[in-house]
Amino acid sequence: MVLYLIGLVSDINFISSPKIRILLQALCVLFFIILNDLSIKTLSLELLDKALTFKIFNIIFLLACLLVLINGFNFLDGINTLVIGNFIICIFSIYYISKKNGLFVDFILIENLLMILLIMYVFNFFGKSFLGDSGTYSISFLVGILSVNFAYDNYLQISPYFIACMLFYPAFENLFSIIRRLFSHNQLSKADTFHFHHLLYELIEKNLLKKSKLFINTLTGILINIYLVFSAFLATVYFNDTKFLLLIIFFNLNIYLVVYFILYKKRNIES
Repeated sequence: MVLYLIGLVSDINFISSPKIRILLQALCVLFFIILNDLSIKTLSLELLDKALTFKIFNIIFLLACLLVLINGFNFLDGINTLVIGNFIICIFSIYYISKKNGLFVDFILIENLLMILLIMYVFNFFGKSFLGDSGTYSISFLVGILSVNFAYDNYLQISPYFIACMLFYPAFENLFSIIRRLFSHNQLSKADTFHFHHLLYELIEKNLLKKSKLFINTLTGILINIYLVFSAFLATVYFNDTKFLLLIIFFNLNIYLVVYFILYKKRNIES
């Protein structure tokens, strides 16, 4: 609820400073983690698992993961179906393997959430409904907490890297954008149009000049989510195989970087 309000005051431009928004997000998420005694059980790596036994490190690591996820999803907002589609892919994958393998999860919550997201997806597909900061902050936080709880409650049956596979795109988009801006000496607080989805949108727009912006916007989100469905399918099949899941993540990150720099080069050549 508090994250929704933070997003709402951002939507109405009452708080325009990204630094203040992130600070408020951090305080809100930190309070939730401590209040609910939330933690990461394992990362299937001995060194990191030892570090996670220290309460402060566990809290800080989990806080950083959730903030990266929330703001990563917020970076993607603006492309129709992209964020909502990513939510659906992640939640449905958790629902599917839980049903099939008898894993512990709140099925009622997931079913209700999926129903709401599917309805929102239809409206978002036609550009009739948008999440905004308020919707993106609150739902991405809910998806993040649901994923952490799922991994924690079933840590003996699933690999933690299943969740990493589900959420790699918004998280890596955020981290890559930070690194990219640091190297280009651009302010992190300023918005830019060099995100992966922006570059893909521009490429599609140049090749489909006669199509409407709504069509191009929605098509961009669908194309990215088609790849994410393929990645999620593999992760779902090998949900308890840490080595294979790490291979999927490695493959995804390389595909992202290769396609990104191709799109980036095309933009520079044509501009």
